[in-house]
Amino acid sequence: MMQHIEVKRSYRYYSNDCEHPERVLFVLHGYGQHPEFFIRKFKADENTLIIAPEGLHRYYLQGYSGRVGCSWMTSDDRQQDINDYVNYLDALAEKIKAEFPDTELHCLGFSQGAATASRWLALGNSNLKSLTLWCGVFPPDLPEISLDKFNKISCNLVYAKQDEFANEEEIKKQIAKFDNSGIKFDVRALPGKHDVKPQDFYVYWTDLINQMN
Repeated sequence: MMQHIEVKRSYRYYSNDCEHPERVLFVLHGYGQHPEFFIRKFKADENTLIIAPEGLHRYYLQGYSGRVGCSWMTSDDRQQDINDYVNYLDALAEKIKAEFPDTELHCLGFSQGAATASRWLALGNSNLKSLTLWCGVFPPDLPEISLDKFNKISCNLVYAKQDEFANEEEIKKQIAKFDNSGIKFDVRALPGKHDVKPQDFYVYWTDLINQMN
């Protein structure tokens, strides 16, 4: 019989240098990525504090040594992993808001991080102002009662036209799911593959902030 025990554990996150932020952007990495390197893809204006949390699980990408990657969850005991990372991200957001109480919070999830970001908004207490799913999909398992949170903020889907993991037909199905659920997502297509290019992000982020202001 499987059982759980709660213990105290520390989680890491990385950030850029921003002494007086007006806004905070949480960037959630994809499967097998490391936040120390993932955060380097994101260059924003001087008023944006960027936070890259680390997924719950670390592992060697090949064999038993070398480069380390991270994952937010697997299919094994998935619900407990979801509960744990929602609580973790909530606690991190509370910490950041305590340090910078006048800032607004935003979140971008890439690949596996897109589903993580969606669940955080739906199941947590994040009070986000915007959500961006970048080369990632909306998870199908969220309860309908939580979906109203998405229409209270700016929701955005960014997909790559040459994405190795999702062709345009699959993207159309994803957009249809949004329409069927009543969630309003702005959609943007970018050239390239399954990645975040710093220049693409900078242009996107600048446009989003200007639209919201």
